[in-house]
Amino acid sequence: MQDISLIIITHNSGSTLESCLKSVKGLVSEIVLVDDYSTDRTLEIARAHQAKVISKKLESCARQKQFALEQAGQEWVFLLDSDEVCPPELAREIKKKINDENSRSAYRIPRKNIYLGILLTIYIF
Repeated sequence: MQDISLIIITHNSGSTLESCLKSVKGLVSEIVLVDDYSTDRTLEIARAHQAKVISKKLESCARQKQFALEQAGQEWVFLLDSDEVCPPELAREIKKKINDENSRSAYRIPRKNIYLGILLTIYIF
């Protein structure tokens, strides 16, 4: 089975991080969290999930995510925002895809967003 690194960037994400990290339990073998000097419970929550925590001042989201990617130790990397969760059916699909002998080098995942209580499905082309 292929191992997966989760990369995540944070700043005061204590209210959402727990559910995010719980949603990838059993899917990822490594959590790399790059934090912009949070002052809430973000780091405590991350460490409770055995995350590799790195504090780094945010220059831009793109640079922060690139830095996190460079810290990942696995061939496969899954990027989530701290307010996102990975549904169980997606975790099963990810495991299936990356362990398939015909797997590709990257995958795009359709997103479902809830805005003001309304479910929106966004397709990125």
